[in-house]
Amino acid sequence: MTSIFTKITNMERHSYDIDLIKRLCKKQPKGEFNCTDVAKKYAKEKDLDFSQSVARSIQKIVNNHGLHIDMVSPKNHIQFTMALKRSFVQTKKNTIITWAQAVTPIHEGLWENLLAYAEEHDAEVIVIPGTYLNNNSPFQWRRDYAWDNRLTNYLYATEASVHNHLSVIADTDIVPTAKRPLNNLQGVTGIESSIVGHPRQHMQISPTMKNRRRKFMFTTGSITVPNYRRARAGKEASIYHKMGFLFVENLNEENFVARHIHAEEDGSFQDLIYRVEKGKVSLKNDWKAMIFGDTHLSKEDSGMLEESRRLVTIGKCEQTVWHDLFDGYSINHHQAKDHVEQVIKARKGLFSLQGELDMNMEFIKSWKDTNMIIVPSNHPDWIDKWVRFNQGVKDAHNALLFNRFQSILFEELAPKGLYAHVIEENFGDEVTCLERDISHEVCGIELNNHGDLGSNGAKGTAITFAKLPHPVVSGDKHHCYTIDEAYGVGVSSVLDHKYNKGMSSWAQSNGIILSNGRFQHLLYFDGKFTNLI
Repeated sequence: MTSIFTKITNMERHSYDIDLIKRLCKKQPKGEFNCTDVAKKYAKEKDLDFSQSVARSIQKIVNNHGLHIDMVSPKNHIQFTMALKRSFVQTKKNTIITWAQAVTPIHEGLWENLLAYAEEHDAEVIVIPGTYLNNNSPFQWRRDYAWDNRLTNYLYATEASVHNHLSVIADTDIVPTAKRPLNNLQGVTGIESSIVGHPRQHMQISPTMKNRRRKFMFTTGSITVPNYRRARAGKEASIYHKMGFLFVENLNEENFVARHIHAEEDGSFQDLIYRVEKGKVSLKNDWKAMIFGDTHLSKEDSGMLEESRRLVTIGKCEQTVWHDLFDGYSINHHQAKDHVEQVIKARKGLFSLQGELDMNMEFIKSWKDTNMIIVPSNHPDWIDKWVRFNQGVKDAHNALLFNRFQSILFEELAPKGLYAHVIEENFGDEVTCLERDISHEVCGIELNNHGDLGSNGAKGTAITFAKLPHPVVSGDKHHCYTIDEAYGVGVSSVLDHKYNKGMSSWAQSNGIILSNGRFQHLLYFDGKFTNLI
């Protein structure tokens, strides 16, 4: 009889029998591979005490040799070998990029609709192969493929240029459980924008020098269904797994735009005014909302607003949502001690708060037919602070207005703030001014969050908003971002506000909520959000 001491000694000196492990793996029921079961049977055959150490060693061998997919590791499979050798040549105007997990079924409906949409808009299709394996996957593992055979001719595992200034980094195999898949990749493509394959849909902008083009970074979404290990990381990853893809439009040789498409459970999806289901493309122009990047009237980009108005009309948008509509240049406290700036403002007649408010009311009058929703923001709050902290007590240019606003606050007549009070005086219920901390949801997405305030008195950040248990769209940062279901719009103003010197990640963008309740970013370049409508 073997003693416990002998078993321990044998385990410490043990050289694992690869052939036995292969035989035990082959005996596993199809679609029910269990690495722990293999480790237990191996320990029994070799007269070892089963332990976590044995289980980890067996799992490492199984992974390294690809034994859980009938002896063929995805990276050694002919599909991956072909993907490594395949060169991408852009021959069409647009590109669709998605990601596929090894040994995992594709979403049949989404794949059918993706191909139909690619044909509709003359788009290339790129599928980035991911080699992550779930050792206890519920799906059938077969000898003949590592990825669904229908993906074979679309798989690329090399870097591909889809625009003069945008590359797909398909040779970066990022684990799908990564929370921040774009972290530390800023320098991979130099000054050019980049796309990496990942089942989460993220977007961020890396700061560049002000005279340089913006550097965008995107992930893609997935064409394969969720398939994660039973662990905390796997559980979290499955929650943020997005069935979908990235759609890239080449506007011209210098500019592109890109949008995430997030599919519904049946694989149908909407992009702009196009609805795609059961392999058919139809028009669906009934947007629920357009959210404008911070406008800062007096610094607004009139061309961008004109194009926004065109899309609002085409999309039959139910409401428009505005961040930092008021700029506050007339009472800007940041310039209060800058004598030169004060002289320039006096010379140009820019001291009048009443004049600035009148200009704001004229703008609102021209847009109120779009069912305007005004989000409480930090720049309109400047008016309240100008009164509450006596910043205007010695402002001779605005003395009468200061006194009137002071009386309004004393009598508690402006619960939504003085800017909202002025709007409601002029337009009544024709324009909706929201109040801080009162929810305004559209299709379950929170829109009453400017982004200046975070949790428990801290400054608002994208990371903070990504931790919310519901989707949210914010402004304030002047750059656009997507972190799972936290979205930030950029600006609908010009990019140079004089005070923003040095490196910048500011970008012009709006967002829309489609009729299916999904959010989409609308990046703005060269006078356009899109060439498709």
